[in-house]
Amino acid sequence: MTTVKVHQDNIQQRRSELVTRQGELILLLTYFSLLAGRFTLERVLDDSLLGVNIDPRWVALAVILLLTLAWYAGLRRVQATRNKMAGMAPFVMWGLWLIISAQWAPSEAETAMAQVDIVFLLSFLILAWFVMSYLRDDATERIWLWVLTTGIIYFALALASGPDLQGRFSAPGGGPNTFVRIMVLSVIAALYLVVVQARRWPLATLPIFMIGAVLSGSRGGVLSAILIFLVFLVPLVKMLRVRLSLALGLVGVSSVYVASVWQDGYVLTVITERFVQQTLVEGHTAGRDVIVDQAWSMFSNNPIFGVGMGGFDVLESSSRDYGYAHNLVLATLSEAGVIGGLLLAIALLNLFLICSQARLTGHTLFALMAGLFFLGTTMFSGDYYDSRFAWFFLAMAAISSYRKRDVKALPQ
Repeated sequence: MTTVKVHQDNIQQRRSELVTRQGELILLLTYFSLLAGRFTLERVLDDSLLGVNIDPRWVALAVILLLTLAWYAGLRRVQATRNKMAGMAPFVMWGLWLIISAQWAPSEAETAMAQVDIVFLLSFLILAWFVMSYLRDDATERIWLWVLTTGIIYFALALASGPDLQGRFSAPGGGPNTFVRIMVLSVIAALYLVVVQARRWPLATLPIFMIGAVLSGSRGGVLSAILIFLVFLVPLVKMLRVRLSLALGLVGVSSVYVASVWQDGYVLTVITERFVQQTLVEGHTAGRDVIVDQAWSMFSNNPIFGVGMGGFDVLESSSRDYGYAHNLVLATLSEAGVIGGLLLAIALLNLFLICSQARLTGHTLFALMAGLFFLGTTMFSGDYYDSRFAWFFLAMAAISSYRKRDVKALPQ
């Protein structure tokens, strides 16, 4: 009897591990789909070869959904445990209200594509939320290795492409603001692997990611990174040991040295011209002051419901076409009114409160750092869909912190 019981336990263990690996695969595909953004086939294929214009996100979503359904069927057979899908409901309500707001947008507004973006935003993240609620921390933490690999590839592609006309670097297919987000996220990933998993080799990648962030020339991205590391400085220092602190100090000195000698001090030139001269001396804001004034004016004139999704692009009166508000909060207020703003605030506060009720260490701490960093960048650039990684990592942090307090068994 004992031998049979051991054999059955071994089979159950192998099934459980297989299901976990399948969940990791689904999470990896979701990560790639979010990373691709609004990737179109026209970037890699000639228009004449396509015949029909299909958004690849539909294909990715269909594949991920089918894999998730098959995976869930296997989950029920291994008596997996799940965590509460903490914080998802308010996020979904915010997204649905944005879709509804298109009903009162100006007739000239291009609402169809904006609504499709929100559908993808909700769909990918609901699936990610669902899968992460079943995976243990040691499974979801593999995201940091994926991020680090992404950062190395992006940095290599950016160097191969060279600077743009403004002297800013970015990987092909994305702008400097996207590039800086990947670089800073890779810094967070490298620190996680070093501090939490006690790996030493990611230390060597920190200088290239920090230099890459500067080379992007993204002032909003760099400012968001600085603020996030200042906010989390104390808990990070508490997690560091003496030898690791010395190693990070050496990495910092090495980064400064490499920046000072690379291409005759090109990095220092970027810092001087882009971050000091243009920002502090000349007060160049890239039109953000105009955007803020116009978005706030739209909200003031339509405080309850806003001007409707896509309304900012139609109603902004400057001679320059900004397209959107470049600020997640202002975009929501101006286009979805105070109702949309309250739903956004509730969604974010709910996630923060969930995280605050658990001890912020390890996976939870770094996921929260990543989520808040991306949230910070949405205050300077990007539209609704560009907030996807902020929600992704905040969801990961909330689920991880909630798991420490309550784990609910999957019903038989």
